[in-house]
Amino acid sequence: MKKNLLEKNVLINCNSQFVGFNNFNGIEIDFKGEIKSVFSDIYIFSLGGASWSITGSDGKWTEYFEQIGIEIIPFESSNCGINIDWDEKIELHFGKPLKNIAVSVNGNTLKGEAVITNYGLEGNVIYPLIPKIREQLKADKNVEILIDFKPNNSKEELLKKLNLHKSASNYGEILNLNRTQMAIIKSLLTKEEYLSQSKFVNKIKNLEIKVNSLRNIEESISTVGGIDTEELNPDFSLKKFNNIYTIGEMVNWDAPTGGFLLQGSFSMGNFVAKNVLENY
Repeated sequence: MKKNLLEKNVLINCNSQFVGFNNFNGIEIDFKGEIKSVFSDIYIFSLGGASWSITGSDGKWTEYFEQIGIEIIPFESSNCGINIDWDEKIELHFGKPLKNIAVSVNGNTLKGEAVITNYGLEGNVIYPLIPKIREQLKADKNVEILIDFKPNNSKEELLKKLNLHKSASNYGEILNLNRTQMAIIKSLLTKEEYLSQSKFVNKIKNLEIKVNSLRNIEESISTVGGIDTEELNPDFSLKKFNNIYTIGEMVNWDAPTGGFLLQGSFSMGNFVAKNVLENY
């Protein structure tokens, strides 16, 4: 790809940084410590969000767009883990997966897998639910996720299995719940709930876990926030500056997974490139 770009006289400048707009319809670029003005008919920006700043997407560009009157929505975590106060006994299970579970938030349910971490939970069943969790946290509500450890079995089916046994000591074996699952279940059930077959089944189908907060922006796979979409024309150019296009994660939109984010950004780039080639 690089060879193809160079053959088309594309200039590639690594270790360079956008540092603002100048007063003569150009932009300022820091080329390895030397500030230079760059002038062009069209500018296409894809400067990223604010997570994983070590990669260069630190969100500093927002101040330069605000200086030219563009509305910026503050960045927030997306595609990230959730903070939970685990019982100390769960420490033995940090790094272990919870497979084939269903997680619900405010009526929204997904099946998938989560990983237990020292701070809480992360994984493909958690990330798409982050917008709903974030919405409730911002509303100062007590946020709980509900975990169904047996999404493919009804309560009646599980109770039928348990009714064949009198002892509660082998719940895990009877219902095929592994040690990690049982550790979480036991840590959140009262003795009464654990010893009652019906209450135990109700809990493993709807185990409530309080969410304290989201992981910080720096650790998030992606962020939501950035340029307000009200500032954009349908072709992703700025309404106030029709020769400036902004695409990708620097625009305020939320993707349910990292894969969706990449595809969305690639598609925006493809759309803008075709539009520019057709109209200029």
